[in-house]
Amino acid sequence: MLYRQVRNNTKARSNILHQSCNWDGVFTDQEVDRIAVYFAAKEAKMATVSAEAAVSEIRKSRVAFLNRDNETAWIFDKLNNAIDTLNDTFYNFELNGYDSIQYGEYHAEEGGKYDFHMDTFLNQNGDTRKLSLSMLLNEPGVDFEGGEFQINVSREENAKTIEMKKGRILFFPSFLIHRVAPVTKGVRKSLVIWVTGPKFR
Repeated sequence: MLYRQVRNNTKARSNILHQSCNWDGVFTDQEVDRIAVYFAAKEAKMATVSAEAAVSEIRKSRVAFLNRDNETAWIFDKLNNAIDTLNDTFYNFELNGYDSIQYGEYHAEEGGKYDFHMDTFLNQNGDTRKLSLSMLLNEPGVDFEGGEFQINVSREENAKTIEMKKGRILFFPSFLIHRVAPVTKGVRKSLVIWVTGPKFR
């Protein structure tokens, strides 16, 4: 697969792999609040670590899923454009897309967290998760404390903490080990998408 668009930053494309990249301003602050209110009306249920597994010590969060319809098409359209642009600029992964958006809540009173894991499923037939993204719907240090997003590329004690803020969209390859650290106060709210495509080659 070739890059679809010419870019003026050829150095960025020459990297073997970008650990992560982010984009601010895809949604206005008012739009982020609108999305948060929309999801707050959904029934978020306790998350699992796989389709078969019950809630465990690995993950303590509540989730709900959003599919595309006439009411939500504007959210998907903006995210699709961001995914296409960032993938074309930094990753050049062969992608097919995604079906839904996951909304997540990490409550301090429930010990909200998601220990180190990767989003890609190994030994799986068909499309695989290739590019993950996460967007915070509220402000760290104001609406919640803790809940840092960390990527582990060597040892857990040396994991890289990614600076997050309300409305910032973080992109990273789905096979990188990462976590949401325990939330110590308030509720951390975010959107997550796993973009899939044919197996890597």
